[in-house]
Amino acid sequence: MTRLFLILVVVCVVVQTVSSNKTAGMGKRKKARRIWFPVFVAFEGNGKSVYDAWRSQSECNPLPTSFATVGSQRHLRNSVVDDWNNTNIRMVKVEFFKNNQVVAWMTFNGRNTDKMNWFSKSNLAQSGFNDLGSRSTFNYFSIAGDHQRKFYVNQNYGGCAKDQGWMYVLDQDRRCPYERIGSIPMFLYTKNFTDRNWTRNIAEPADMMVISVLAEL
Repeated sequence: MTRLFLILVVVCVVVQTVSSNKTAGMGKRKKARRIWFPVFVAFEGNGKSVYDAWRSQSECNPLPTSFATVGSQRHLRNSVVDDWNNTNIRMVKVEFFKNNQVVAWMTFNGRNTDKMNWFSKSNLAQSGFNDLGSRSTFNYFSIAGDHQRKFYVNQNYGGCAKDQGWMYVLDQDRRCPYERIGSIPMFLYTKNFTDRNWTRNIAEPADMMVISVLAEL
C-alpha cells in the first residue's frame, strides 16, 4: 500500500453535475452537484475494531487527515457519518483494496437510510460479484453481522468446511482455519467463482476497506 495511493483515495472526489427540473430566475436551471467522497478508511492488521470505529468518531483519526503524520495505526473516519440523515446521501459504496487494486465492491441505495442499516440486501444496487443477485439467499447481510464477523455477506453455515459467502470484516475471535491467514482486523472475500465456499475457494485477505458516499449538494 503506497502513501500516495491512500492520499489519492481520500483527497480525490468525482463531481457529477446534474440538471434539475426546477428553474430559477431568468429561466436558468438550478444545478445540483453529486459528489462521491470517502467517509471511512479501515486498515488491516492494526488491531483496531472496524465495527467500533464505524460507530464512533472517538475510535478513529479524522478524515481527511495527513497520512504523513497519522499513518495507518488507527482507522480514519469523517464525522459526516454521524450526520448521515442530514447529508442527503444518494448512494454508498464499499470497496476492498489489495495491492492498490479493488478486489471486491458493492454499491447501495443510500436514500432513507441511517449509518447502520444501508448495508443490506434490500438496498443493494450493484456488486462486483457475478452471483450476488436477486436469487441469492443469505443468513447474514448486515453491518452488525454475527459475533466478530462484521459487514457480513454470507450465504450459509455448515461447519467451517461448508461455510459459504462473499465478504466480511473479521474484528476478532478466529473460529475457522480460513480466518487464520492474516492479522486482525481482516477484510476477507471469496474469488469470482460460482461456488463461494470459504475453504475450497480460499478466503482472500484484502489490505484496506473504503466506504464512500454519493451526496447531492
